[in-house]
Amino acid sequence: MRFARGFCLMVCCGGVLPLVGCDSRTKLQQMGVGPMIPVQGKVTLGGKPLGGGIVYLYPPEGEERAYVPLGFIDPQGNYSVTTSGEKEKGAPAGKYKVTVEPGSGDKSMDLAVDPKYQSQKRTPFVFEVRENAPAGAYDLKMERKH
Repeated sequence: MRFARGFCLMVCCGGVLPLVGCDSRTKLQQMGVGPMIPVQGKVTLGGKPLGGGIVYLYPPEGEERAYVPLGFIDPQGNYSVTTSGEKEKGAPAGKYKVTVEPGSGDKSMDLAVDPKYQSQKRTPFVFEVRENAPAGAYDLKMERKH
């Protein structure tokens, strides 16, 4: 009888213990960041699509976050943001300063991008990620460097 109780206890605990500490949520979800909101847009330079590069979303000055959402720019200038470790595409709701790192493969186009668009401190791009943003809300229209 003693063996049976001990065996039963071991089997019961053995079946429960592996579940302790298991959390299928991502690190951002565990931090209470909230759901991912789709962020996609088009990057243009002087009215023409920027044919490659990366878009970064940084928190406003004075605010720190444990993540930096980013999106790769395709040859047609389109980008779609993902946030590290998240299965869903998008970024958490909130305000962001946005930078563009050109990488189109067209040296003359990449060199025509004003350095202010690549600087977290000088970028003119600031937007708020929110549910049901209107079409074009995340488009980034850059002027050519003079």
